[in-house]
Amino acid sequence: MRLVSFLAGNRPGFGVLDGDRIVDLGAAGDRYRERGLAAPTSMLELLRLGPEGLDVATATVADGPVRTLGDVVLRAPIPHPDQIVAIGRNYVRPGRDRSDAPGSPRIFPKWSSTVIGPGEAIVRPAATRKLDWEVELAVVIGRTARRVARKDALAYVAGYTIINDVSARDIQNQQPEQLAMAKNFRTFTPMGAAIVTADEVPDPGALDIRCWVNGELMQDSNTRHLIFDVPELVSRLSHVLDLHPGDLISTGTPPGTGNGRTPPRYLGPGDVVRMQLGDLVELVNPVVDEAVA
Repeated sequence: MRLVSFLAGNRPGFGVLDGDRIVDLGAAGDRYRERGLAAPTSMLELLRLGPEGLDVATATVADGPVRTLGDVVLRAPIPHPDQIVAIGRNYVRPGRDRSDAPGSPRIFPKWSSTVIGPGEAIVRPAATRKLDWEVELAVVIGRTARRVARKDALAYVAGYTIINDVSARDIQNQQPEQLAMAKNFRTFTPMGAAIVTADEVPDPGALDIRCWVNGELMQDSNTRHLIFDVPELVSRLSHVLDLHPGDLISTGTPPGTGNGRTPPRYLGPGDVVRMQLGDLVELVNPVVDEAVA
């Protein structure tokens, strides 16, 4: 399934994207109550129901209440996640092998207030002129994970989506110890456009991952080049903090960001960033300048 959140007029909703229609799970509360479950009112509440909640969603696709895709505006699939844990420098670099890899993942937070959805504008703040893109596979947690073994880790994953880990490189380069500051301006976490459920992704370590800026291919890799793969990340992080349904792990970006190019290339107003995860999910966002009074 492809799970989406949307706005229908001013009313937020969530459901299953099925071609050019959306099965409105928010309007199908009776299906949940029949199973003895609380009727979810958001994507986050749906995920908190665990696998049984997704089972009801699957069963509702055939005959549930439907909206037309053209009549809604898609949002970030999880507009207000509790936790986004981001991973830095997690792809094998060209000309190097895994023997050069760090011994543990480099982690930093992305805050919920930075999340935007498909089609929404990435705002270049006045504080930076080195605005950069980073396409990343994002893991959506589906069950509370605490001290999970690697061999069991994928059972705790509800699905996958795209995150663009937008970065202010001048701040990052000048103050490396302030990485979170460079990553958490408003609009710096585009997400979506959908969550692809884990049953459709038998191997998250074999996904093509790409980014285009204004139609020019900038990043072109595959998640097999991750240093710490999805099971390893879920396991390691669950030994540090509790992961709850709806939390996300943004797994790092492959080579090809603007800061790493020769000469460097950065985003400005009028640019359009398009990202794809295999043929599963696409995320497109324009770039605008911050309006400064």
